[in-house]
Amino acid sequence: MASLYENFTLLQAAGFVETLADYLEHAQFTRFPALTSGILQSSLPSLFKAALVRLVETARSTGEQARADQARLLSLHHALIPAIQRQDGIQVILNALQESLKGACWLFDASGHLMEASNAAEIPPPRDVIQRMRISSPAQTLPVSDESNYWMEVLALAQDQPIGFLVIRRTGIASAAVEKGEVALCASFLTFIIGKEQTMRWARVEACSTLLTTLLSLSVDFPGHHEEPLIHRAAILGKDLREPQVLLMVVPPFTSNASRPQEAQRMLHTFQALLAAEHFPFCTVVEDEIVVMISNDQWVETHAHTLYSLSMQQFPDDATMVIVSEPCRRLEEYPLTLTQMHKVAAWVKIFHPAQKIVRIASVPAAVLLFDIANTTQLQQFTVKQLGILAQYDRKHHSELLDTLETFLACECQMRVAAEQLHLHYNSLRYRLDRIQQILEINLDDHRVRENLRLAFLLNRTFAFTDRP
Repeated sequence: MASLYENFTLLQAAGFVETLADYLEHAQFTRFPALTSGILQSSLPSLFKAALVRLVETARSTGEQARADQARLLSLHHALIPAIQRQDGIQVILNALQESLKGACWLFDASGHLMEASNAAEIPPPRDVIQRMRISSPAQTLPVSDESNYWMEVLALAQDQPIGFLVIRRTGIASAAVEKGEVALCASFLTFIIGKEQTMRWARVEACSTLLTTLLSLSVDFPGHHEEPLIHRAAILGKDLREPQVLLMVVPPFTSNASRPQEAQRMLHTFQALLAAEHFPFCTVVEDEIVVMISNDQWVETHAHTLYSLSMQQFPDDATMVIVSEPCRRLEEYPLTLTQMHKVAAWVKIFHPAQKIVRIASVPAAVLLFDIANTTQLQQFTVKQLGILAQYDRKHHSELLDTLETFLACECQMRVAAEQLHLHYNSLRYRLDRIQQILEINLDDHRVRENLRLAFLLNRTFAFTDRP
């Protein structure tokens, strides 16, 4: 009998649980009191009764909260639908989210610039918070561990292209599922509103970037009959490649080979997106630099300074520089010019780090002939220019090498150089004539003077030629 009674009470308890599940499934929250009364009047053991009553109360509370959360999300959804058709749709969405969460909301673009705010009087998040958002992985929701009262939603398009960051600040930790659901709902509406325009913009950015990347990677033996398709594609994008184009290269203060290569590359691509969207449509990332293509007009210098100013905002470091190329008039000149710009950048980093905007035309032509990192080439060049004169000085105990270096340092002004060397004017003239005879050169030729200046600079740095 005891066993039969136990089985009966278990069946009775199971029946109450099944009824409870049915009520929850159909949201019949008004029938829960009757169920509780039935449990208390049943012949179940007291322990069973107490446990089932607690289960019913918990289920009712949870169910009612879930229904309230669902109604809350549905109400927000209805409030957001009109935003799709309105020009101020973004503002409408941010205001609705602020009202629902009782907190401030901001929308930043992919480059970290503020687009809209739910309340203009609210102070946006600190710069370092935005910086962490920009270097975070796209297409994910994650808290910002600055104070625990920020969290964000990354708005993303296809292929994980970030289009912006929705940032929310409120008092307390946002842990309720319904609140996170509201944020996700508003983020989806924002993505829908921004998406179409942004997708078209990204498609154009990608097309311009791909074209420039193609030009910079052309082979030396690029067949001429393939020029027309590239020229035609550029014309569709608003660029006439039959006209001379100038390349600008941003050299940031870091390399992707640094301790955090992924972060460095993400910063470069984010900055490229900013440039392409607002200032320079034809730009791309090449290794550790950003290359921009502009028309060869009277605004080249202005564009170079604008690019440097934007670069300093992105990479606030004195080591940031901009290299300006000579005009590219034929398609096959683009990859050659890129190589020259890399050589000039390496040269400036070593010998003229204070220069911020460097034109290739201002750099000694010999710099473009060899790789600055190849010390063998540098030594061969230096010895070729100065070696014979150094040997003559050692053999005859003369000072012709110092005389030539001082003369060039004084911009070839005879009287200034004579004063520097404590020589009579005619004595200096005699020495210069002798130098020209020994080296078989003509100091009136600016290319000769340029090569000699470069050789002296290399020799001072690396001591390739021993002085007597």
